[in-house]
Amino acid sequence: MKHEVNPQDTTRAYAFEMWMSAPMPMVTFFKTLNVSRLVKVSKRRGLKFNMLMCYCIGKAASRVKEFYLLPVGDKLMQYDNIAVNTIVANSKGEVSSCDIPFTGDLGQFNRDYLRLTRQVAESCIDHDLSEDSMVIGTSALAQYEIDGAVGMYSGIFNNPFLIWGKYKRQWWKTTLTLSFQFHHTQMDGAHAARFLSLIQEEIDTITINEKRRRPCSGAASIGCWLLAVNPQPSTLNQYDYQRNTRPDYRGVQRTGRLDGQVPAPHRPRQRARTLGRGV
Repeated sequence: MKHEVNPQDTTRAYAFEMWMSAPMPMVTFFKTLNVSRLVKVSKRRGLKFNMLMCYCIGKAASRVKEFYLLPVGDKLMQYDNIAVNTIVANSKGEVSSCDIPFTGDLGQFNRDYLRLTRQVAESCIDHDLSEDSMVIGTSALAQYEIDGAVGMYSGIFNNPFLIWGKYKRQWWKTTLTLSFQFHHTQMDGAHAARFLSLIQEEIDTITINEKRRRPCSGAASIGCWLLAVNPQPSTLNQYDYQRNTRPDYRGVQRTGRLDGQVPAPHRPRQRARTLGRGV
């Protein structure tokens, strides 16, 4: 939810007087981030890089109280929630806007991201949360090598906005340069610089809490492979040995097979013949 607040009762009173009527109140910062860990997590876990970027942006913004204030028209509004916007290519070959509600749970944020972006892409209808959340705009031009953009001000859209292009691979790290535009009434340069530093901190410390299945090893791996090959072993075992009459995975170590599986017919070992000698 959002509600109007008196600027004089906030820390933005002076900035409100100085910048609300300015012809160009938007300020743009540039920063190069080290996204090596984000790329690694994206590839190993099968998560979208853009989703991870949006999550880190929302997580960093939630730690800066100025992000819960926004000048709207000639008023200063206070918000309870934050959302991260992303631009989606829709089914008509155009682009649509999709607001993702931010939550500190990465798994939930990922599910919301996939569900809402798919919905917007198919319906070609924007998903707007600006009535209930302070929306942080983002635009990823991942196919192009750009550093950002400046001068995006219409006099209506005062929300903070981030733009980035393709990340760059170097010998020892992967970097991504982005631009961050913000309304000076909402925050000062120190707040913006701290926000960008927090994005890097969130990238460096991002963790996945999902439990991974422990891979089979040793004799257990043989059993896993055999189960995959023959999930329902045959009960007809005319060549079974007495020591393997009951199901036991330890039998894999002795015979190389699971109990209940039919082995190759047993052939008695022939005595080797020696040159110049009989059998």
